[in-house]
Amino acid sequence: MKKISLMIAFLAIVQWAMAQVVQVTSIDKLDIPQSEETADVVAIAPQGDYVLLSSPSHKGLVKFDLATKRHTTLTEAEGAGYNVQITADGKNVVYREKTINDEHLVFTAVKQMNINTRQTTTLVAPTRELQAVAVEGATAMTVTNKKMNARALRGNATVTRPVISSEDLHLYLTINGETTLFAPNGTDVNYIWPSLSPDGKRVLYYVSGMGCFVCNIDGTNIIELGILRAPQWLNDDVVVGMRDEDDGMMVTASSIIAKTLTGTEQVLTSSDVIAMYPHATTAGDKIAFSTPDGEAYLIQLQK
Repeated sequence: MKKISLMIAFLAIVQWAMAQVVQVTSIDKLDIPQSEETADVVAIAPQGDYVLLSSPSHKGLVKFDLATKRHTTLTEAEGAGYNVQITADGKNVVYREKTINDEHLVFTAVKQMNINTRQTTTLVAPTRELQAVAVEGATAMTVTNKKMNARALRGNATVTRPVISSEDLHLYLTINGETTLFAPNGTDVNYIWPSLSPDGKRVLYYVSGMGCFVCNIDGTNIIELGILRAPQWLNDDVVVGMRDEDDGMMVTASSIIAKTLTGTEQVLTSSDVIAMYPHATTAGDKIAFSTPDGEAYLIQLQK
């Protein structure tokens, strides 16, 4: 009987080890400023030394330094927290600024800010045709009216990666300046949360009512990952996202999930925290997320 019990325990350990996608070393609550205007984590610096916070409506940007615990308001612009980008060296942020004219039409500008000097440059004047904002190294890329423009924030502009963009729940892919419709699951579905893999070879996206998918840059080899909302790349082989539940009015539970492209998945957070909207470092060693109550957490992973 003792041998059987030991065998069962051994098999359980082996099964757990096989299902482990990443190794979590710690999960810490961040002492972020408690304000409705800075309730959500919207980005983490590539080196993992700070996070950017914004309001649930994406108004404003606040830098929270993970080492010093100091927070600095960068901008109070409307829309600044939506898909904000950080350059590879962590020194510049590229963000949107929304305005409404007298006819109640919404325009969006794209701005770049050096977070040390606070010097700000307008990359795209207010427009109604903005589709995408992306950063490669120190080059900011914008897609406006299906045309891409690259702007070097330091040195020379370098663009080697495609840009995936979203407009009216459709996806578009810009390669070598040419933008085409990207619809691996067909044109009769709604696409959200698109992103490009770190190596630029795959596209991650979510289809409303269907789930999360990954495919090659040419739309082939579609991999279904199931319900994994707000997905982000952790590395070329692992995706992180949230699996949330609601009662029709509010979110009642949510966990951060890490999942390989082969289907192995691991729950990274406990059931007593409503963990939502993960953001990972370039190195894949940290994941920041926030809760509906305005709390923020940092998951430290072993590399």
